[in-house]
Amino acid sequence: MGEQAERFSAAAGLDCNLILPSAEDEQLVPAQVRHDLLGLAKEALAKVARPAGARKLVLEIRAPHDRLCLIIINDGVGFDPSRVFAGSGLRNLRERLEATYGTFGITIEPRMYETGEEAVRDLPAVAPEVVLSASAPAENNDDKRIETHFITVGTQYMFSRSWGAQLELPIVNRTFDSAANAGSINWTGLGDIRLKCLYTGFSDDLSSGVSLGLKLPTGSYTQTDPLGDIDRDTQIGSGSTDFLFGGFYRHALGKNSHWEWFAQAELDVPVAKQGDYRPGVEVNAAGGIDYRGWNWGRVTITPIFQIIGSVRGHDCGAAAAPDDSGYQRILLAPGIEVNLHPVMIYADVELPVYQNFTGNQLVTPVLFKVGLSFMF
Repeated sequence: MGEQAERFSAAAGLDCNLILPSAEDEQLVPAQVRHDLLGLAKEALAKVARPAGARKLVLEIRAPHDRLCLIIINDGVGFDPSRVFAGSGLRNLRERLEATYGTFGITIEPRMYETGEEAVRDLPAVAPEVVLSASAPAENNDDKRIETHFITVGTQYMFSRSWGAQLELPIVNRTFDSAANAGSINWTGLGDIRLKCLYTGFSDDLSSGVSLGLKLPTGSYTQTDPLGDIDRDTQIGSGSTDFLFGGFYRHALGKNSHWEWFAQAELDVPVAKQGDYRPGVEVNAAGGIDYRGWNWGRVTITPIFQIIGSVRGHDCGAAAAPDDSGYQRILLAPGIEVNLHPVMIYADVELPVYQNFTGNQLVTPVLFKVGLSFMF
């Protein structure tokens, strides 16, 4: 938190005095409480710089007994606390904090500077366990929107009927909004490259196979903004090197049938990390059916319906937010494939029907995918 305050103060042109607990006052604070306190501090500091127009700032953290206190004092213009109305930023801060077993207070007086605005966030060091099985209010999350566009350039080459290699180079554009930033943050860069070895020699019709590969840490994981709101799980790249293991199988539903069923899955296990952040282990699987009976000359149109399932474990490391990471979800994905040899076009829409996300996370309402491939 001290680093966040210093970065914010430098970006906003504030003179910041940071006061931290002494060694004898140190105590273990649950990850969820740390995350909540950091989010509240970011929002409070943003209000200090803009509405309050402050020039000097004191941020003090106290840890008496089983309590954790954050005190922010500044020389802003001040205001009348009795006129804080519903929907205002300070009212939202109060409600968010009290919902997490804390207390909130404001004092307007010539305390340390000519005028002072003091906001106290007071959280118990051991918060009661709360289990949520429904959507959390949007105001609980300082991250407000993430919109991502991928363009993946890939190539696959078969050295023989049984062995091949595949390379995927993603280009990623991401837009990010947070509660503290005044406008959207947008950046583009190379994502994490995937390199795989393929084996399809289990059957003569190449209907089954396995893949083994690596996801390389080629994507940037150091994108920053003045307020430090871009966390590691928001970065384009993970910074980790991952082991990939997958498999697929497809088969006709009956003899001489145009209907086929298919299944595929891939395991993604991070094996090396950077910057003290390791993303959670992830498993993605899909199963479905397709119909290959629509032919017009050299054009084949294949409608596809599949169910996609994903499970991801908690992130770990000092730069991670384990209590706000990890999920399980199921998506329905109707799609279509148009084969005009040597060109193939694929498109689908992926609709969530079940989602269980841990903590406060942004959840996508729909995913769209379009692919274009050329066979040499």
